[in-house]
Amino acid sequence: MITVHPPYVAMDEVDDLPDEIKDWEPVHHAHGSSSDGLGFVRQTVGEAPAWLGRKGWLLMETDPDRARDVKRVMADGGFRDVRSTKGGDLKIARVIVGRRPA
Repeated sequence: MITVHPPYVAMDEVDDLPDEIKDWEPVHHAHGSSSDGLGFVRQTVGEAPAWLGRKGWLLMETDPDRARDVKRVMADGGFRDVRSTKGGDLKIARVIVGRRPA
């Protein structure tokens, strides 16, 4: 199993982040140096199969607004049983899970 909380903020959204993030977190931690914020997600999906066992799972925490995009990247990367889980008191999609490609 691999768990990751990758950066997922689009570069043009960084200025809109709350001050407690912008003022204390390095900017590249938010967007991962990709214009759409999904560069590290795509990289992780591409590299994860080499690290996972045959029945391994990849779990990625994300912003609920990006859950659909992360699910698409994982499915396009060949991951199976891709779905979102709801977490926290808000019961919103926060973690996307998928099984290693065959």
